[in-house]
Amino acid sequence: AITAGVRSDVVFFMCGLFFYGYGVYLHWGYELSWPDAHHPFINAAFQHNLHHSRSIAGVPYHTGFFFKLWDQLFDSMYKGPCVCAKCEAAAGRRTRDQWDVVRTMQLPDYWPLLSPAFWVAGFKDKSDAGSTSDDTVEASAAAK
Repeated sequence: AITAGVRSDVVFFMCGLFFYGYGVYLHWGYELSWPDAHHPFINAAFQHNLHHSRSIAGVPYHTGFFFKLWDQLFDSMYKGPCVCAKCEAAAGRRTRDQWDVVRTMQLPDYWPLLSPAFWVAGFKDKSDAGSTSDDTVEASAAAK
């Protein structure tokens, strides 16, 4: 048969590696010089950013994972002004000085999210909020 000699575990591993790796590339917030936003067939990080940032209910953009074929067939390509890294740099809107301003901005402290105590406290707050209105009335009456 056609599949004789094909190791399905290797195929599964290679597909998983490709999809995981490409998914990381799409979400890491950096545009490579290839494939860039203007590649005719491959969706790049720019298109995936548009998919999350510009799509709205009823108007999805760039729903294809790797290839632009589906987006071209179903007219779900973003047609607004190009703000990809390459075009923005060519227009002078991506300079080192601008990056230094962004880089030195005060960002939120996400370290508490790594603490189990943060999540336990959040679950306790939700369980406390689940009390009925009768419980609240009884508690306030007891407090008086």
